[in-house]
Amino acid sequence: MTVSIDVHWETTTRLSRTTLTTHVWTAPPLRRGSPIHSHAFGALRDLGADLVRFLPWFSHPRLSVAQLSPPTAETTHWDFGLLDPFVEDVMAAAAGRPVVANFATIPAWMFTDPVAVPEDPDTIVWDYERGTELRDPTMSEVADYFYRVASWYIAGGFTDEHGQWHESGHHHRFAYWEVLCEPDMRGMSPQTYTALFDAVVDRLRPLDPEMKFVGLSLTHKHQNPEYCWTFLDPADHRHDTAPDAMSLHFYAHPEIVDPLRPEPNAPESHWRDIYFAQADGFVEQVRLIDWETGKPNARYDALAYLLRHFGPGDAVVPTIAGRPDHPDPRVHAQGFTTPDGTRKLLVINKTGAPIEVTPPDSGSVELAPYEVRVLLPPD
Repeated sequence: MTVSIDVHWETTTRLSRTTLTTHVWTAPPLRRGSPIHSHAFGALRDLGADLVRFLPWFSHPRLSVAQLSPPTAETTHWDFGLLDPFVEDVMAAAAGRPVVANFATIPAWMFTDPVAVPEDPDTIVWDYERGTELRDPTMSEVADYFYRVASWYIAGGFTDEHGQWHESGHHHRFAYWEVLCEPDMRGMSPQTYTALFDAVVDRLRPLDPEMKFVGLSLTHKHQNPEYCWTFLDPADHRHDTAPDAMSLHFYAHPEIVDPLRPEPNAPESHWRDIYFAQADGFVEQVRLIDWETGKPNARYDALAYLLRHFGPGDAVVPTIAGRPDHPDPRVHAQGFTTPDGTRKLLVINKTGAPIEVTPPDSGSVELAPYEVRVLLPPD
C-alpha cells in the first residue's frame, strides 16, 4: 500500500528554531592513545555541528575533576593533566563553531560525605555524586572551584588558594557554560540549585561577558515543576535577572509497551532484569559511533544528513502522511521551506520493512527500512 503525502507549501505554521547537535563526554575510550580516538574526533569534526555539548561527567572523576583533594595549609592539588586533552580535542574538532561547556562535577570533598576515588582513571565511580550537603553553605567554595576551572580554559590560568599562579596557556571561547548536570538526581532543591547557579555565574561572567549561561539540566525522573517556577522567575535570582537559557533532558519511553493491550508494563521489581537483558541492544540503538572502531554509524549519518539540509529559520509547513482523518503512523513526513525559498520534504520510514510513499508533484518513492530521506522538488 502506498502512503500519500500532502504538503501545503504556501502556509507557514511556524519558523524552526531548532539547532541539531550532539554531545561528548569524558569517556575513557575517547582518551588519546585509544584505538578509536582519532576516528571519533574526526567524526565530530566532520559533523560540523554548532553548540556541541562537552560534559566532563562524574562517572570518571579522575578524568573530569581538576581538584580531587582539598587544599591543605601548605599546598593545593590542582591537576588538569587528564582533562586537558579532552578539552583540546573537542575544541579542535569544533573548528571555531560554538561549544556548550558543561564542567558539571563538583569535587566530592566539598560535601560533608566525601568519596574515595580509585587510582585507575578508567574506573567508574557511580556514587561520586552521592553528597547532598555542601560543607560551605555559602557556596563560595563551589563557585571558586568553577571560576578557577573556567579561568584555566578561558583566561590562560588562575591564582590558587595560596596565591600561586597556575599557567595554562589556554584562551578558549565557549558560547554557553552550563551549571551542573541533573542536580535533581542528587536531591538538590530548586532553591539551592538556583542560589548555586547565581553564585557560579557571578564568579564566571567577568571572564567573558559574551558567554551565556545555561541552568537546570534536569532529568525526566522527578518531574517537579518547582525547578522551573523557581529558576525561571527573575525575582528568585540575586540580581532580579532572568537566566539566559535552561535545559531539560528528554528520555523517550512509552507509558506502556502496547497501549492497546489490557496488561500494563512489567512490575517495577522486574525492570532491572529486563534492562540488563536488553542492554546490548539499547546501546546499539543510541550511539552515534561504533565503540570498537570509532567509525560513524547509520545514526550519525542521519544526523549529518539532517544538518546538511535543515537549520534555524526554516519555515515549517502543514504536512500529512496518509489521510487527513487517518494519518499513517508508519511514515513521518514534514515539509520545510528554507530561507532561500527551497522546498524540502523530510520523510522517514519508521518501520522495519520497505514502504512506498507518494509525495506531491512527483512519482512514488520507495523507502528502505528506517530510511531517512530529504526529497527536493523536481527540476
